[in-house]
Amino acid sequence: MRHLKKILFFLFLSSSVLGCASIPKETPESATQAPEERFARESLSKAKELEAAGQLPEAWRQYKIALTVRPEDPAAKEGRERVEKALRKGAEEHYRAGLRMQKEGNQAQALRHYLAALRLWPDHPEALQMVMTGKPVPAEKQAARKALPQPEIKEPPERTAPEEEVFASYIDAPVREEPAVDQIAVYRDLGMELYRKGRYQDALFEFSKVLSAIPDDPVAKEHSYRSSFELAVECFQRKEYLAAKEHFLVSLKYNSNCQQCHFYIKKSEELFKEIHYKQGIEYYGKERLAEAIAEWERVRALDPHYKRVDYYIKKAKDIQRKLDELKKESIEEGQE
Repeated sequence: MRHLKKILFFLFLSSSVLGCASIPKETPESATQAPEERFARESLSKAKELEAAGQLPEAWRQYKIALTVRPEDPAAKEGRERVEKALRKGAEEHYRAGLRMQKEGNQAQALRHYLAALRLWPDHPEALQMVMTGKPVPAEKQAARKALPQPEIKEPPERTAPEEEVFASYIDAPVREEPAVDQIAVYRDLGMELYRKGRYQDALFEFSKVLSAIPDDPVAKEHSYRSSFELAVECFQRKEYLAAKEHFLVSLKYNSNCQQCHFYIKKSEELFKEIHYKQGIEYYGKERLAEAIAEWERVRALDPHYKRVDYYIKKAKDIQRKLDELKKESIEEGQE
């Protein structure tokens, strides 16, 4: 009789404790709402604002982020294509201006235009050739390039510092020793080829060799930033938000003026916390306490003060401990 009472008490406590300890204003139904969808809408709205204000590189970035969450969104697709076309046109205009400046003997102004072209279109081969060698791409190679499909434009970097300071730092950089220049060029060219193929991690490895010899190399530095940013976006798309955060941090190492990196680092953290917090609530509602605790502990590790996560972890652990004790007592009494 005593054993039966213990079992009944255990069942009563299991249901009542879990029911009474439900989390206020948070239900499994609310956990099904996707924070990514809200984030995609915000990114799309911001992209349209930036495009209207003429801030095309920033608008392109926002459209791309929106598409990582909603790949088939027609408005985001149209916006990205529209901005890409404008960026390509701007890059070509800078390249032509650079050729005119070079023809007039103004090398410093020519270099500024070539670098500006690469900021808008990193895969512009003629501008890249002029930055690295000072010699234009042969006519036959240009014809071959035009016969091929146009490469997808990569994300222009965010720069808030005056352009003149960035370019002047490159122009005024001291001339380095020549012995390894050919090998450095090989590393740089291989890095660019890998970047164009979307092998961003491998590209970063090659660019690191260039930067170890020439820390201010503009091409290696710029494309290291872009490669890191692309890796961050890929992780973001896979909902690997902490990995995305780390890659955005690496992007900042190469471009400290990337305000978008700061913004998306914060967004990555917010999405990670919200998703795992709500996943914990869903598990809790299904009485899967161990899994709920595991989800909440991931949140607490990143932000100990997020909502009431610390309280709920303690509450769930207390419930789990009491249930375990009752189970143990029931088993012991059954063996007597």
